[in-house]
Amino acid sequence: MTAVAVTLLPPRALPDLVPPAVSPALARPRPPGASSSAATGPAAFVRFAEPGRDPDLDLAADARRTGSRWYALAHLVAGPAPCTPAWTTASTPPAKDTAPAKDTAPAKDTAPAKDTAPAKDTAPATDAPPSEGTVPTPSPSLPADPGTTDDGDAPAEKPRTTATDEEPASRGEEQGDEERERALAAAIRALRDEGGGAGLVLGGPRGRDLAAACPTPESLAAAYGAAVSRLGAAYLDVEARDAADRPAVVRRARALRLLQQQRRLPVTFTLPLHENGLAARDVAMLHLTRLYGADIATVDLLATIEPAGSAPGRLRRVASAVRAAVRQVARVQGLDGPADAWHRVALTPVLHDAADLTETDARALAAFAAHNDLAWLSLRGAEPEPAVARVLAHTLA
Repeated sequence: MTAVAVTLLPPRALPDLVPPAVSPALARPRPPGASSSAATGPAAFVRFAEPGRDPDLDLAADARRTGSRWYALAHLVAGPAPCTPAWTTASTPPAKDTAPAKDTAPAKDTAPAKDTAPAKDTAPATDAPPSEGTVPTPSPSLPADPGTTDDGDAPAEKPRTTATDEEPASRGEEQGDEERERALAAAIRALRDEGGGAGLVLGGPRGRDLAAACPTPESLAAAYGAAVSRLGAAYLDVEARDAADRPAVVRRARALRLLQQQRRLPVTFTLPLHENGLAARDVAMLHLTRLYGADIATVDLLATIEPAGSAPGRLRRVASAVRAAVRQVARVQGLDGPADAWHRVALTPVLHDAADLTETDARALAAFAAHNDLAWLSLRGAEPEPAVARVLAHTLA
């Protein structure tokens, strides 16, 4: 997969970055069920954190130290129990790549010609778009028994076993997980009290996606809703790696629609940026997600930064790729043109080394984001120099 690196232009060298308007024939109407007034989620600079690797996060203290107000907490995937969220750790195995070998979507996986979703256009019949007024209410919390099936039937009772030395250890691990969850919820609450907010990043490069583990949209919505409610999350971000898994894509779209009908919940998608914008399969996934009623507030672009010693124009190449992605987002969102899509696109450079982004680069990056009204900036990969992080956090605040 060829991710493009970004070298942004200095403020004085910024050209006209608004791409030419798209033909009105390409603009698609908003499907039923999607709210045009959905909250937009995070803004300015978003800090990336991993609770599974750092369980002692003090978000409020970090916000005071860095000037950041928004955090993306990654990654929530399916845990050992069926359809139950869990944080990835260093020992979580890599996710299975369901994408096609080439960086293009197969013909049958492109968006349907008409902007309505026929029931037969999804794998299982149960994944057809629900009729208005028949949307079930997702459970506000995870089922008390993780083994309960989605239709309410309890699974066959497991045979009782004699207590062993492992049983207390298992209970101890469960209690430890609950304590860590309460501590994280308290950290998010303290951050919110200081005017900040945190979102939950679903999916990512490790573990099994909940959209594949949960059998129905209702059970998936319950899993999402439980995590949001228990932790007090301000938004959900989907770092999707399953664009080729059509049933999972539709199941997730319907689950997100259920949640957004019950609460004001911004949903964002984080996707890799390539030389020509987003991969065709990811564009098709966004279109299908929106087609099934989920409102996508923002598309965050993961852009791998070329090393500092690369050929001149690193950030210029990223800017070109971002412009291509903005055109794609405008079409997917059914907007009049790219000029209306910039504020619904965010940019997350990925660093291999702290030296890959200097203070000068950070200022250019911030100028690019401000000039084009990007939703937010973030950083991943190698930890940048503190001065670089401060430039991004304070310039966009």
